[in-house]
Amino acid sequence: MTWLLIVGRYFFHPVKGFHLIDLHTDDMPVTTEFSPMGTGQTYRVNNTALGLSYAQVLTDNFSFGLTGKYAYEGIAGVNTHNVLFDLGLQYFVGWKDIRFSVGLNNFGVNVQPKGKIKILSLRGEQEKNSFESFSAPAIFRVGVAKDFLKKNNNLLTGSVQLNHPTDNNETFALGAEYSFKKRFYARTGYEFGQDEKGWPSFGAGVKWQRYFGGFSLDYSINNKYNLGNIHRLTLAVSLK
Repeated sequence: MTWLLIVGRYFFHPVKGFHLIDLHTDDMPVTTEFSPMGTGQTYRVNNTALGLSYAQVLTDNFSFGLTGKYAYEGIAGVNTHNVLFDLGLQYFVGWKDIRFSVGLNNFGVNVQPKGKIKILSLRGEQEKNSFESFSAPAIFRVGVAKDFLKKNNNLLTGSVQLNHPTDNNETFALGAEYSFKKRFYARTGYEFGQDEKGWPSFGAGVKWQRYFGGFSLDYSINNKYNLGNIHRLTLAVSLK
């Protein structure tokens, strides 16, 4: 999986960004109920998303961001194209460092897959080239965060978040982050209500500031019952 993100801001002007997400696989064997060890056929998965973002701080307490993106998904001989939008709002309550955020991701119109695929059944091999339209799997999030410790270069932040996807269970997440001198970070969190059970996630990060900008390196591990340990490593570069 490849993820590229470029974000720029000039003094107090709006923040603008571009992102590219690309996920593709090697050839995988096709399996069916009648051929669980494989039919001899193979298929690939190719997913790509290109997006442009705009964010603005409107007041000392309120800010928002909007992303428009083109999404492509191809599985075997079937593919879809769509234009989707993300919207995020953040409001500082003004009391005890509490902030409130709302996000809506993958909002768009219905789309109909195109292409053709061969299906093996009791009646032999059949070709399907007509598919029903469907909506993109959108998700609505609402969360609250608060700084519980903010003293002597130590900062401890806790958060709660409700996730409401259109195609899955509603989940509830708890998270915490500790930072020292805004350079070293430790994180943990757990999401309740998932079908895929697992352990809490853990992560750590470090930032280096230089005269031209800075670097940040973040690592996280998330354990799932079926998928096992999921590792994520992120390297970010910021320029002044």
